[in-house]
Amino acid sequence: MVEAVSHMTYAQRYGIIPFLEWLIEAEPDSLADRVRRCFVGAEGENVESLFPDGMSHERAFVDVLNQWRDSYRVSETTHLTEGTRVSRAHTLRHALEILRDRGVRGVPENFSRKWIRVGTPPTKEFPSLGTADWPELEGYEGYERERRAMELVRSSFISLFLYYEELFNLGQSLLRGDPPMPDQDPQAREALRNGLLVFRDHIRETGSFRLPRRVAEYVLPRDPALWYRAGHFDTAGLWDQLAVMNMAYRGCFGPLAPAMIGALGVLICDTGWNLQPARDLDQDPFVFRSAGGSYVAAPSFIESFKRRAGHHVLAFLGENHQLDEGRLRVALDHWDRTIEAYDPDRQFDGYACLEAAGDGSVLSAADILDRYARMANALRAEFGHFSHDLFGDRFWIFINGNVQPRTYASGTRAIQADVYPKNSVLARPGFNFKAVRKTFLIIRRQETGSIDAVRVAAGHASSSVLMPHYLNTPVVNAELDASIRQFQDAMEAIVVRDLNQEHVALQLDRPAADLARLRRTADTAGITAALGLLDEVSDDAGPAPPALRFEPDDERLGELYLIHRKLREMQAHYPNRARFRLEFLPLLALVKAIGRELFRKHLGPRYWQAARQASLALRSQDIALPSLED
Repeated sequence: MVEAVSHMTYAQRYGIIPFLEWLIEAEPDSLADRVRRCFVGAEGENVESLFPDGMSHERAFVDVLNQWRDSYRVSETTHLTEGTRVSRAHTLRHALEILRDRGVRGVPENFSRKWIRVGTPPTKEFPSLGTADWPELEGYEGYERERRAMELVRSSFISLFLYYEELFNLGQSLLRGDPPMPDQDPQAREALRNGLLVFRDHIRETGSFRLPRRVAEYVLPRDPALWYRAGHFDTAGLWDQLAVMNMAYRGCFGPLAPAMIGALGVLICDTGWNLQPARDLDQDPFVFRSAGGSYVAAPSFIESFKRRAGHHVLAFLGENHQLDEGRLRVALDHWDRTIEAYDPDRQFDGYACLEAAGDGSVLSAADILDRYARMANALRAEFGHFSHDLFGDRFWIFINGNVQPRTYASGTRAIQADVYPKNSVLARPGFNFKAVRKTFLIIRRQETGSIDAVRVAAGHASSSVLMPHYLNTPVVNAELDASIRQFQDAMEAIVVRDLNQEHVALQLDRPAADLARLRRTADTAGITAALGLLDEVSDDAGPAPPALRFEPDDERLGELYLIHRKLREMQAHYPNRARFRLEFLPLLALVKAIGRELFRKHLGPRYWQAARQASLALRSQDIALPSLED
């Protein structure tokens, strides 16, 4: 057996060794001790005789395994986390099958890993950003504290990105040979440019950023003051102070790791995505753009979108310019259909509309991604036709120290936390990307009426990120309590429906009108029908209400266009998503049904003529979009 264990992998050995040690320490004549004696007994000895009351070896083995599993998971004698212990218990099952195949007599001949159920590692709860003990959060409570924490993290990511973008812009200006500005030193710029050209020649010759020591120390200018005189760039903020000059030169050719993390962080702050879809973006993650925002998605969502879209939609995928009204309407329609199929539980993960910046005072995530893409494309250009071998179709790429640049997808190594500035909130305890996502959902829950976002939190696929403990907030509890009370009141109104309503209203201290309203609510919700108490509609109920009529004159066609456009804008940007689906989504369905009927009646050209006239009137500000919330 010792030889069999020695040939196992590291993980398998450290799954079975704790089990064997536990057997050795078992009480004499206990069931575990009898199983241990099966391992050390003589060849040919009857193992069944070791167990009392005719218990089989298989039954005893399973009972002992379960005893060890339960004690090992809660053991306090080891420094290992419970999750690690559960993982090692999983590997024990495979190790026992190896011993079985090698004929070790202590393992039953018909043993199967399915005999023992280890369970799953415990769910780890990740606190939100608002729980961090940061001095900037003093005086803030509840949602405002979460919002303030998110603002601090987002602004830190933006500052991190802008610092390295400034270095990149200076380097590109030097490589192009741009003339110096009045406040820049021409000699410093010329010295740095010569050093960058030497660096570029080495990159194109070797394909890496590793310079020979002779070149790095004696050929390249090493004075940090040159960078400030050449373009007012202070190298003191570079993250690797041990190789600060090398980092400065590398950052002129493309994004360093901090620049990439800065752009990635802004994206996660604005979308609430998990790391996996955020890291796996394709080289061109933008599906389409509009005046209101840019629509970005993970590769799987884009593929699903393409399968549903026709050639008239595929023709403008990936274009940088904003779509006109007709194309945007078609694209949004396919976008909504893809969301319904791709994300029916509304996880909000892997697709987003990045809103355009309003007054320009705050950089939008779309702007940051565009600026990062410019840096990444410059790095690709340095490697020419070899760039596809290095980066493939990945969006996130960066210069990886003094070796070849690499991608940053979910299957690659993570970036270490030391890339964050030491004086930044990103380097403090309490920050991680899981906390960012949790804070994002807490903020969204407040903005959208909470129940919709609660379903997102409770039904998230990854138990290590989001679980139902997100529901324990005052707003959610109050909302759920109100729903329960409404259901109970509706049931009460059904029970007393056949009694004297005036007397019931007096006894319950509730107006009779409220009882009637609650009964209507129960009828609409299907509670009455489920109880079998729905009144049958009599044959003499009267004529049915008249069908909806729509007279397609130019004025009404123009109004139909304006209402449809207003509803589309609300669908993309309305803050209370739950209210939109309840009150305005049925109206959008009605408008689309009328539109389809118009085109079926060959009134499409007349509709488009009225729509163009209404659009021109909007642009000239003669009319405004209708307000549907009045």
